[in-house]
Amino acid sequence: MLRITKFFLYSFLFIASGVAIAQQGKTYHEVFSKKEGLELDRILSLVYDDDGFLWLGGGILDVRAIVNSDKRNRLQRFNGSVFHNIYFPDTEELIVGADQLLKRADGKIYVHVILDSGHSYYLLDPITTQLEKIEFDENSQGKNHFSFIVPYEGKNYVLWQQGREITVCVINDDLSIERLFSFTSEENKFALDPSTVFIPFEIFCVIGDDNFPIHFIDWQGNVLKKFSGESFTRSRKVFVEKFYLDEVFRKNDTVFTFPKNNKQLHYIDTKTLDVVPVASKKSHLLYSNMQSYTDTSGNEVIVNTTKNSITFNTWTENGFQVK
Repeated sequence: MLRITKFFLYSFLFIASGVAIAQQGKTYHEVFSKKEGLELDRILSLVYDDDGFLWLGGGILDVRAIVNSDKRNRLQRFNGSVFHNIYFPDTEELIVGADQLLKRADGKIYVHVILDSGHSYYLLDPITTQLEKIEFDENSQGKNHFSFIVPYEGKNYVLWQQGREITVCVINDDLSIERLFSFTSEENKFALDPSTVFIPFEIFCVIGDDNFPIHFIDWQGNVLKKFSGESFTRSRKVFVEKFYLDEVFRKNDTVFTFPKNNKQLHYIDTKTLDVVPVASKKSHLLYSNMQSYTDTSGNEVIVNTTKNSITFNTWTENGFQVK
């Protein structure tokens, strides 16, 4: 599943990374700052490498097109005491930040970077600290936008946008690009952004965001079902309620979701190709912000914030349980 992560959860995870559980159940924590070399103003992504080092991706406020600065953006590696800088290569286009770090099976790390206009991908070797740019099309002349990479059944999927066309691709281990299918729309604007979701299933995938309606598409590129696009067309009615998937998590063989501005948990019905409210009790969550996170063992946590609190939940057959 694809979902651009929200900053508040990664802020929590970063703080939690400094928490150690000692003897007799006592909890200790330590605060790290610029004194230890922490230079990122925004932390947007975290990952541990195979040697146990914590890698951080994010951005520095001085690295912006409107700021006259000679600073370069960088990844940071934390060894438990201090932070080290691993700079991005010099490029023609300004690298504003890095908002996805995804470790693959061989220990190397995919890095999704935000450019001044568009996106790009690198592969990081955490041992040598070398960054290799992934070329989707060496002859591409226009702006490229990429979704986050979505691992599924041993493959790494990514959405690649050029103009009004979105292509579903697989990034192979040798960094060759396998194009599966493309689609476009004349009635709706396409723009891969933080609201984009990509959810793979065995015989189809689900794609949508706040610019275009939910699509169910098979792996040959045939549109099996498309939700109404009426509320997504350009209009002066800026407060029109759009039905799109705001937060998504997978539990066992079911994909659950909260549609935008909806406190009721839904699930994706793979037989009817629909997004259906969950019928069980305790399937509502009140929130002003929400983030779901699933670890590599398949354990999920749903974090919701209200005005005065942050709550950590897990989904069970009896509804949401507060952790």
